[in-house]
Amino acid sequence: MKMTPKPPHKRAAAKYALAIGCTLFGWLSPPVEAVSIDLTTSINAGGEINGAIFLVDNSQPAGTGIFGRDAGGVFLRIQVTGTEQGYNTSANGVMDNKTGPFTRDLLYSTLNTVSIEGSLYVPFLLDTNEMNTVEGRTITMESLKIFSSTTGGLSHGDIGGLEGDAATTLLYDLDGTPDGDSSVLLDYDLIGRGSGAADMGVFIPLINFAGVEDDEYIVLYSSFSGADAGFEEWTPGAQGPLPPDDPGPNPLPEPSTGVMGLIGLMLILRRRNR
Repeated sequence: MKMTPKPPHKRAAAKYALAIGCTLFGWLSPPVEAVSIDLTTSINAGGEINGAIFLVDNSQPAGTGIFGRDAGGVFLRIQVTGTEQGYNTSANGVMDNKTGPFTRDLLYSTLNTVSIEGSLYVPFLLDTNEMNTVEGRTITMESLKIFSSTTGGLSHGDIGGLEGDAATTLLYDLDGTPDGDSSVLLDYDLIGRGSGAADMGVFIPLINFAGVEDDEYIVLYSSFSGADAGFEEWTPGAQGPLPPDDPGPNPLPEPSTGVMGLIGLMLILRRRNR
């Protein structure tokens, strides 16, 4: 069974794409130039790259082991000084992944959706862990790629192997067209809650997942520069389940308290950018 919207949602997909790509909160990306989003300036900071929304997030409870527990838990931890990269898999010894239960395969059917101004998104949350100094607290996400895969336990040692695997399909690319080589700057201590709290929310349009089966795996690859302390970790965002084949007249889940906070933040951003 496919977990993606069916007609009449196919008719809505064009509307979602248009709204996301052209009018979402007034964030119009240059057609060719790379985009750099700075999330270090304010808790209200945010932006859009290739249809995905990136926001400072303060909706999740703090604490290592607590972060992400409402959405199935952490599925990827990476750590190395300087430039680090990794992707979630059950295989050990891959890239800069930290082994253990917090780096694992992730089934598509376990992800959630949120509704933002009538469009559906799949949310992910990032917790960074850097030095709490003026120089050391920032880190830059240089790459974010999301794949579907018909097999789990991938063990490629470089991104080229992951991209070239016959089992994988690229669903989202931070550095893809139209925005090109883009990045997101983050501040570990902007909100002041330390380790085990979300620093960024990422919202990928649900239409990017069209055709993905519920028993397929989702593989999230990310790379960072300026890492100088603890691990970076990813968890799914918490909200409602993915819509069924025929969700009926009311397919959108009711927003939770945390999601309502994020949507309120987005509306503030929208007003400020007018």
